Amino acid sequence: MILDPDNKYIQAINTHIPLPGATILEIGCGDGRLTRDIARYAAKVVATDLNLEVLEQAKKNISAKNVDFLYTPDGTPKLLPDSFDMIIYTLSLHHIPTDKMIDNLYHSSKLLKKKEQSLLLNRGEAALFRRLKNALGREAAMKAWK
Repeated sequence: MILDPDNKYIQAINTHIPLPGATILEIGCGDGRLTRDIARYAAKVVATDLNLEVLEQAKKNISAKNVDFLYTPDGTPKLLPDSFDMIIYTLSLHHIPTDKMIDNLYHSSKLLKKKEQSLLLNRGEAALFRRLKNALGREAAMKAWK
């Protein structure tokens, strides 16, 4: 499992929205490489993935009692509105097809207690921004990117 040895991802997350005591929805947890670190700080983590095989691997890798795993075959978790302090797309937004990106982000926003509390962690930022711009328009993409 690849971890975050320098805690750069956790520091980036915590800079934007404090993790201690938070209820977190992680979209695209993969094998759980960051889920474990997030769970050390958060009160509760719901880790989702659309790939059942990697989700099962995450379950094996993580024994924290404050983590629940949820298989989301269409990439969109079916959860109650206003349930989470933060939603983190952990290196996963680029896996969502452009034509489904707006609906996915809109659905996710309904799950937040405070609508501005989402965070995108992604590599290939320039390519992702172009996809956001194409899907949402430049102004909306700029707002989502901040």
